[in-house]
Amino acid sequence: MVKADMLLKSNNIFDGVGDKPFAGAIAIAGNKIVDIGDAEKMKAYAAGGARVYELGDKLVTPGFVDAHMHYFSGIFMTSKYMCPVFDCKSETECADRLEGFAKEHPEFEQILGIGWQISWWGEGAALPTRHSLDARIPDRPVFVFSADGHCMWLNTKALKKTGTTPETTVRFGEICKDENNELTGTFLDMEAIAVPSSMAFSISADEMKALFLEFNDKLSAAGITSTTDMAVGVTSDGDTLGYQILKELEDEKKLVVRLNLYPGLGTEPDTAPADGLREKYNSDKVRIAGLKQFVDGVTYTFTAALLEPYANNPSTKGKTFFPYETYRDCVLRANENGYGVRLHCIGDAAVKLALDVYEESRKAGGDRPGVRNGVEHIEALRPEDIPRFAPLGVVASMQPLHVTFNDNEKVLAVGPERAKYQWPFKSMLRAGATLAFGTDFPVVTFDPIPSLHAAVTRTNAEGKQMGSNPDEKLSLAEAIKAYTAGGAYAVGRDASLGTLKAGKLADVVVFDRNLFGIDPREILDAKVEMTLMDGEIVYEVKNA
Repeated sequence: MVKADMLLKSNNIFDGVGDKPFAGAIAIAGNKIVDIGDAEKMKAYAAGGARVYELGDKLVTPGFVDAHMHYFSGIFMTSKYMCPVFDCKSETECADRLEGFAKEHPEFEQILGIGWQISWWGEGAALPTRHSLDARIPDRPVFVFSADGHCMWLNTKALKKTGTTPETTVRFGEICKDENNELTGTFLDMEAIAVPSSMAFSISADEMKALFLEFNDKLSAAGITSTTDMAVGVTSDGDTLGYQILKELEDEKKLVVRLNLYPGLGTEPDTAPADGLREKYNSDKVRIAGLKQFVDGVTYTFTAALLEPYANNPSTKGKTFFPYETYRDCVLRANENGYGVRLHCIGDAAVKLALDVYEESRKAGGDRPGVRNGVEHIEALRPEDIPRFAPLGVVASMQPLHVTFNDNEKVLAVGPERAKYQWPFKSMLRAGATLAFGTDFPVVTFDPIPSLHAAVTRTNAEGKQMGSNPDEKLSLAEAIKAYTAGGAYAVGRDASLGTLKAGKLADVVVFDRNLFGIDPREILDAKVEMTLMDGEIVYEVKNA
């Protein structure tokens, strides 16, 4: 028998294989699980000198894998550098908040904010303009991201810094102008915001490294042992400072979270630049896991691609950012060269395009071992596309807290009938698809607990039903599996992560209670008490 370093004993171990927790213990040696089973079977490990943790009724699960996060932009959200305006109910209130933040930080050369969303500002709300920011912060550039990160709001100083003029064009999205052809300061969707976004985050390497360390500790405290950076803005034509610093932290043995990186797929069928990144970043903790691209935008700006017109704007259906052939050629080449692709799809037309592309790639031989293609978000889709995911091996990557974040905006956008297929968690599982959960942080909190609550209740924190399809809620077991085994599969790490089995890496989470033994509404009160990554305790509540 292998000698164990640590033995976790609990009456409630959820291994991610079965559907219910069981009483027993987990034996860990080095960075791996060497055995798991009932308490009687595991006694010998304690006798062999393993440190024993008596956890009573506390729930033990695999480490959580956030399958869709924006790690590099997210580090600012939890830091002193960014002003949150998520709870502001108008342009004026947002601008006032930002003015106060600027006064508190005279040392900042530019002001960053995040969280505005016109769908939260009431019926008839207009996009914000530079004028309200200029009136309050005229002397420093101001960059304010929308809550979902798809739009930006700048003051005149920031506009000048970007070099944007009324003649600047983009292939998709919009650089907004007024009736006099003057820039309003608002940029809609990803290509439009690419330049201002690249100029918004301006810190030194040492500051970035400190933010990584601070943020990683917060992820550990939330039970997250693996996460992602869906950085389509990070092109695959060169190295990045962020990647380099992560590698330094790994080499210094200071990295307590596994990073799965997704640079941009691009619009040309050439993976040579990405190949260089993959060769350099291909370790156990920092690795290029695939490539990412946008198919459409978001519904509140009518840039999500729908098959039928918007219910609240019948003049448009939105459209995909690029022609079908662009996605097809790029995905085929990426899959041939061993890269899984993650395609952002909000509308049903976008989802259909992605599935059609993946089907064509599969027929062309792109179904290579380890290639995990996925559709991200899936906020609207045709019911006939649900059964296509499983046979095509396409991951359904969704963010359960977005159900409450959108506050029924999707019902207004597509109407109650079509909204029955928004975020179809249960339908995907019934159809045999692999479901992977994440948060899209910093859009919503990275903490998995609110997301688990949303997945099993389809309500907000106050108990209000969200959406028109409450039957899509999951059991707790299904939700945890999507957040662990599903996430591990999506990033290509299911052989070593995602479930508690002998031989797998010892990424383990201990909650302060048995989530299976409480009312689902009480999940929000739960807390993580201990997190192990690679067999090491990276977070622990002392005297718990």
